[in-house]
Amino acid sequence: MTKFLTSFASLLIMSFILSFASVSALQDDKRASMLRSEKAMYDYAQCLLTSKRREKAINEFLLIPDGHADQSNLDEKLIVPDCANPGEKLVFKGNLFRRSLYVALYNKHYRKSAPNAFQNSVLDYNQEVSPKYGQIKGDQLALRIFSDCTIKSNVAAAHDFVIADPQSSEETGYINIISAALNDCIPEGGQLSISRSNLKSAMAEALYKMRTQSNKAGVS
Repeated sequence: MTKFLTSFASLLIMSFILSFASVSALQDDKRASMLRSEKAMYDYAQCLLTSKRREKAINEFLLIPDGHADQSNLDEKLIVPDCANPGEKLVFKGNLFRRSLYVALYNKHYRKSAPNAFQNSVLDYNQEVSPKYGQIKGDQLALRIFSDCTIKSNVAAAHDFVIADPQSSEETGYINIISAALNDCIPEGGQLSISRSNLKSAMAEALYKMRTQSNKAGVS
């Protein structure tokens, strides 16, 4: 009986190990698939930004708040088969497309030089969306305020993080540099759960808008 229980316990342990390995493999596959989707969408956004003819459609799309259902109703001018990677089945997700666009926009216009400090920069978030959507609020507003705070605490590291290759050691290094600011910018008693790619896109959006506003005001 003791021998049977020992063997049964061993089988249970082995079964648990195999199940854990299977779950881990599924998680790895899911993560790899997600990274491929993000890269494909970013490459697509970069390609789209090379077309002056689509600039108006892009700007109109960016006036839709992140997460709004209208993000799924993409203008036909934004659907360009030639911009998709060969052999890649591109599945459009409005929120991922919007985030990819801001990272691509920042890299296109501001990659070559880090900005000056933005301590006095104040953005009116409600001017960033079409009036028909009302005001930015909830999680989206909290994320914008958090991103602005993090950027202002270390502008150079924020810039380097946004332009670093996704999932690279350089990107990880810059996350480590700004990690203290991440904690300081969360309101007392608050919590924030965000992926690395979402943090990058949120910071890219904030940096892009800060620098664009500064340029309009004649500040480098």
